[in-house]
Amino acid sequence: MMGKFILQLVLALSLLTTQAHAQNTDAQTRPIKPEEIIGTWGVVAFMPGSFGEKYPSSDYLTPSQIYGFYEDGHMRNLVSSENKQFNYNLEELEQRFGERPSTINYKFLADGIVAITVDEKKEIGTLWQAHIITENHMIKDIPAQKGDLIMGMTPEKESENDDFRYIRLMRKSK
Repeated sequence: MMGKFILQLVLALSLLTTQAHAQNTDAQTRPIKPEEIIGTWGVVAFMPGSFGEKYPSSDYLTPSQIYGFYEDGHMRNLVSSENKQFNYNLEELEQRFGERPSTINYKFLADGIVAITVDEKKEIGTLWQAHIITENHMIKDIPAQKGDLIMGMTPEKESENDDFRYIRLMRKSK
């Protein structure tokens, strides 16, 4: 049953994304492709939305965050409550974890739709809509640069207004 819901959600998001870009030829973003996400991405800014209200102590709300997306589908991330500048490439980020196995994985369900799984479960932990910025512009008061990645955690099914639960703006590291 959950699998059917996820499939319906992915199809709906995919359709909405395609329609939005078809209607707006001046779009400043486009769905990211799987090969483009490979690398390390530092969080430049985030908008916690309803997620921040529900989970105020989440790592997603720390000032310093970096995510590594590897070709084999595993992910790594470092967070700090201190305001640090993380600047690692994939190899350096992997070395920080030593022999510890990765428990976070990602997969693309469609261009721009990324599912995150934890502990090698086949169930989706979180679902994200991911877009690449195609030209410099402002998002609220935050400068977004061409090539930045914006990821929005999809709304919960009981969401009244379909707002993203959490949005992060990320910039490619080394």
